[in-house]
Amino acid sequence: MMEFIIFSTALIFISMLIVFLTYSGWMSTIDIQVTEVSTPGTFFYKFYQQSYSECSLVLRELFKFPVIKSNSKLKCMGIYYDDPKKTENNKTRYAIGLFVPSDEISDELKNTMTCVGYSHTQLPPVKAVVAEFPFQFWLSILVAIYRVYPKLKAYCENQKLNAHPYLEVYDQKTIFFVAPLEKNELFYVDEYKYSSID
Repeated sequence: MMEFIIFSTALIFISMLIVFLTYSGWMSTIDIQVTEVSTPGTFFYKFYQQSYSECSLVLRELFKFPVIKSNSKLKCMGIYYDDPKKTENNKTRYAIGLFVPSDEISDELKNTMTCVGYSHTQLPPVKAVVAEFPFQFWLSILVAIYRVYPKLKAYCENQKLNAHPYLEVYDQKTIFFVAPLEKNELFYVDEYKYSSID
């Protein structure tokens, strides 16, 4: 009887684990391609120089913005500049904020974001290396980072592509990983240019 209970408990646990891993995206196929990212727009952002592990808190606060909940065309976005394997943990640099397509921008939105401390820059359409990952809940971000970045970097190295910096764009159900192949300098915000990891 005891053996049956142990076996049943183990079976239930394994089944739950498989469901959990599947739902989080652990078993999702990762397709990487070079494509045109054709939507120009304005990136409202705040610049940070601290551990990448802190950015999840910033994103959580950003997702609560009423303007994001009321317009699905506005996307939370992060631009990550440093390789965490080559840069001290508390010196990695990134910009996190809101990407607004050109046809969605308004003076009211611009004033709202400026009043709460966001800078802004224009981002052009570009050719880029792109990967997608399902965004089910917050753990999906950790799974995506663990699974996507090694494949993305390996793809760029194998194809000898000069792709940088790395962007993450979030919509309701998908995380888009984007590495521009042209006009790269336009994705480096002013604060990055005046910062240092020394």
